[in-house]
Amino acid sequence: MKETVHQGMSILQEKGLLELSQRSLLYLARKSLTPAHVFRNLIWNLQYGRGTSILAKDWDNLLLLDACRYDEFCRVSPYDAGSIEKRVTLESRTPDFLRSTFENPPYHDIVYVTANPQTLKFQFEFEDYCNVFYDTISLLEEWDKETQTIKPDKVRQAAVEAANNYPNKRLLIHFLQPHAPFLGSTAESIRRRTGKTIGGLDPGREYTNMDSKEIKTASYRDILKEGIERDEVRTAYRETLECVIEECQLLEKSLPGKTALTSDHGELLGERLYPFGPRQWEHPGNIRTEELCVVPYMEFSYEHRKEVRIEPPVEDESVNEDIVDRRLRSLGYK
Repeated sequence: MKETVHQGMSILQEKGLLELSQRSLLYLARKSLTPAHVFRNLIWNLQYGRGTSILAKDWDNLLLLDACRYDEFCRVSPYDAGSIEKRVTLESRTPDFLRSTFENPPYHDIVYVTANPQTLKFQFEFEDYCNVFYDTISLLEEWDKETQTIKPDKVRQAAVEAANNYPNKRLLIHFLQPHAPFLGSTAESIRRRTGKTIGGLDPGREYTNMDSKEIKTASYRDILKEGIERDEVRTAYRETLECVIEECQLLEKSLPGKTALTSDHGELLGERLYPFGPRQWEHPGNIRTEELCVVPYMEFSYEHRKEVRIEPPVEDESVNEDIVDRRLRSLGYK
């Protein structure tokens, strides 16, 4: 996406609007985007720029929240507002974020602790799966059947263990929250009243051996059809964000080195992309808006930096692609 934006801006500057329009039509056909979306993205990027990679930031440990908006983070965060910066993301969904950020592997100074199956799916794209990061610590086996997610305390615990095991590596710690399925009292109330989990499977069902056609997901729109109000969905999102922030507070105090916090992308919570247009939800790809592409960035105080070393990667245990696919379906990706 970032290469496309850069090319578009270069064409506009060098050859003018007509040439850009002609090439945009070809792009539209490939990406199934409307001309309005492309024009909006172009204007947005002229205003905000292409975005900043997390690799351009200076950190030893990075706490990566998933689908965390800047405005919502500031709303519920216990941190001083002056310490929270805005960062423009490269992309608006996790698979694209991974491809744009880690486009030139290897990254053998990074240990990736991840609750998001997309990280593993991304690594499957490379011939040498084990060679992207120094090590990848997958938490798929920590999947909670009741909430249909990996809870943030499990990620915190794994990150502390990784810090002890890999003192000379940078840690990229990828939480699932505030991405749906949601946590907290409002999410539980929605599950109890509708029998469904936003972004997850019907609770209580054994999904590990289910055929994909049997899996029922509940999107934001599905839940609204069940009579749940938009404000209640927002509240569930905020409570989930509060849950993961609590774990981040504990984690940043226990990690050695310089720790920072940010997100891979934001989230649409019923906003309209255009006047009188339909309300939009989740985080569609190839769309640039403040809700999707402006995320928090903050750095925490520290005493000493890590002495980071680049070394040959750890030989990873094989990861079951079928389990990865099932977890992705549970998160609403499939």
